[in-house]
Amino acid sequence: MAQIKVALPMGVAFLLSAIVMLHPQGSVASTWRLIAVAQPLLQEGDFLTIGDVHYGVDDFIPGREVALTCEPNSTRMIGEEFEAEVEDLNAARRFGLSLEMTPVRDDGTRVDTLTVTLNATKMRDVRDGGRLQCPPDTIVEATVLCIRINAARSVRTAKFVKVRILGSPSLQRLAGVHPVIGREAELGLRARPFDTCAPGEQKPPPRTR
Repeated sequence: MAQIKVALPMGVAFLLSAIVMLHPQGSVASTWRLIAVAQPLLQEGDFLTIGDVHYGVDDFIPGREVALTCEPNSTRMIGEEFEAEVEDLNAARRFGLSLEMTPVRDDGTRVDTLTVTLNATKMRDVRDGGRLQCPPDTIVEATVLCIRINAARSVRTAKFVKVRILGSPSLQRLAGVHPVIGREAELGLRARPFDTCAPGEQKPPPRTR
């Protein structure tokens, strides 16, 4: 039987070669993705705010955002002459908070409540060294808000988050079962700094005539 040979145009042949190189046989699609994690961040002027930090993860485990709430971040600080420094601005991490989340079954089962233990037993007084002039409870309060925000961002969105807090009795008011905070509700939180974490030097109130 005669063989039939077909000559492909140069451009088409190059394109096919590139496709084969980029997608070799037997390759598995990557699960790598970026997720936004809400964290309590130290801002210039020594006040506390809630902001997003992005992490790259290679899985789709429910609650991954919650688990990263107290993890260190690497924020690149750009100076006037574009000199960059990397700093961890996560207030929860820097003042000694740690978090443990109860594992969630990764089998497609609906997640109603995420369970979290927030350990504040090793938390340092945020007023030491003059970094922040606010009660320690404020850091924990901001962290719990971040946990609730992150729970709503999970792969399978939960409805509630059960927070257990280890530490001072004064912190127990922040423990319990809380509804998650969705995108619409969080808009007013992330842009507002915590009033109780204003810089140490307070200006006197204006005199009224």
